[in-house]
Amino acid sequence: MRGLQCLRVLAVLAGAAAVGCGSSQSNAGADGGGASGSADSNAGEGGSAADAGGADGQADGTIGSDAGGGADGKAGSVDGAAADQAASDQGASDAASGTGPGCDGAVGTSWDAAPPVLIAKNDYISQPELGVDRLGNAVVVWEQQTNQQVYAIWASSRPAGGAWQAPTALSNEDHPAMGLDPNMIEIPPQLAVSDNGTGVAVWPMHFNLVPIQLQASHFTPGQGWDGPVVINALPADAGVGPPGVRGVGNGQSGPQVAIDPNGNAIAVWAEGVQDVDAQAPNYDPQVYARRYGAAGGWGPAALLSANGQAIPGTSQTTLDSETPHVAVDPAGDAVAVWSVSSTKSGGAEAVQAAHYDAATNTWGAPAFVDVCAGCSTAISGYQTTPRVAVDAQGNAIAIWNRFDGHGVWSSRFTRAGGWSAPQDISDSKNEQSADDSPRIGMDAAGNAIAIWFEGPFLHANHYKAGAWGSPVTLASNVGDQLIQPVFDSAGNALFVWSDTSTIDLVRFDGATATFGAPQVIATATYAGSPLIATRGGACGGALAVYGATPVEAGANKGIFAIEQR
Repeated sequence: MRGLQCLRVLAVLAGAAAVGCGSSQSNAGADGGGASGSADSNAGEGGSAADAGGADGQADGTIGSDAGGGADGKAGSVDGAAADQAASDQGASDAASGTGPGCDGAVGTSWDAAPPVLIAKNDYISQPELGVDRLGNAVVVWEQQTNQQVYAIWASSRPAGGAWQAPTALSNEDHPAMGLDPNMIEIPPQLAVSDNGTGVAVWPMHFNLVPIQLQASHFTPGQGWDGPVVINALPADAGVGPPGVRGVGNGQSGPQVAIDPNGNAIAVWAEGVQDVDAQAPNYDPQVYARRYGAAGGWGPAALLSANGQAIPGTSQTTLDSETPHVAVDPAGDAVAVWSVSSTKSGGAEAVQAAHYDAATNTWGAPAFVDVCAGCSTAISGYQTTPRVAVDAQGNAIAIWNRFDGHGVWSSRFTRAGGWSAPQDISDSKNEQSADDSPRIGMDAAGNAIAIWFEGPFLHANHYKAGAWGSPVTLASNVGDQLIQPVFDSAGNALFVWSDTSTIDLVRFDGATATFGAPQVIATATYAGSPLIATRGGACGGALAVYGATPVEAGANKGIFAIEQR
């Protein structure tokens, strides 16, 4: 590592080499099916050189790992795999002990000029999700088309200091009653990876655009993924099932998952049930949660929301509960938030939350965080998207955009005091269009960054010492797919977004509490769905991923990576 900082940030677009902090660097030679990849390896700082195992580019465009490339991307060299593991072990040891040079846990500022590394190639890849553990081991999951109109969930992993492994399918699109069907679609997944490297992916499965079940798979380093299991609470329904029952939602109502450092995870989702009016069929959704225990697997589903609950300050009751989000603290406690609509057309809208206590394995009753009477009449079809983050002590901050379309609001949760009064953290009085896609990230000390769109503008605010600052405008003419901020161990933050042909990044300096200017970290004919993640430990580190169509003529679409030094 050259310079004073050892932190790495990897962005997955269409082709880059992954380098572990304080570990050996190995060239995978993954060119998506062209010339042979490099068979040698350069020693990374604090690590040892590794034999790359002669990983050739694959004829079918899949990525061979350092375990050696075969025609199908699966065969491998034992020597290459052993070298990868040795590199990973050395990098992990350096990162944990801080023996790598210059390791201060701080985010670097310059991006590597090396070409990006292709992780997977497919003309129909979308919505990658990324997780990185504290030692720099990384996991990526995504959706891709595999057979005619059939979409499935795929994954790849990379040991710290090693190479991306050949992609593997997680989901099984063979419905037990219908067999392989072009109408069977796996919706893009969500992923959470713990400090110990284990991970959980969740995704809805649809048939003929009707959600029928929520599936999940568990990842163990060195062993790979378990077979998918169905975890949603109600019977599967392909549109002809029992009245009042439907499957899990997709899009903004889709599943979310968070995980603690020991590998215990919580998934939340919206799922339709019969409401208090007993109308059949009735597809009004409610919010559920289910916990994955590192020692015991998936526990029973818990209903978090409450149909027919009185909305404070109104004569109305709750009906639809959607757009759930969840965050988990180091002790395994969790906070879930979601949006609520009322039984009266054009009536009140609200944000609710529930707290999970790991010691008792119980969820508390839903609490109202915000109530906006008459908000649903302001902008037809507008939907709030609450998000939540927690610090090391279990304190939480939730943010959301109100149903009236103007303003991003926030509330802070403590175990002793519950939720604070909602506060507008945006400049809603001077805004010309609706706020959208609010995202929040928080560090262990409780400092937070909130970001959101207002029309074509990107706005941000920061929370420190118990108060929000003033909102700032960071960019104009921005695209979409805003990603929540992630912090390093020094209190700096990064966040990325796509702008059609570029992936853009902003860095927040924790010491000066200032946002840097946006910078382009990757370009392509089309670039989208960026993700970024940091890891803890003495050496710090981060990784980001996205899908892209490269600018080179004849290049294939895929998922790529690039690093920051």
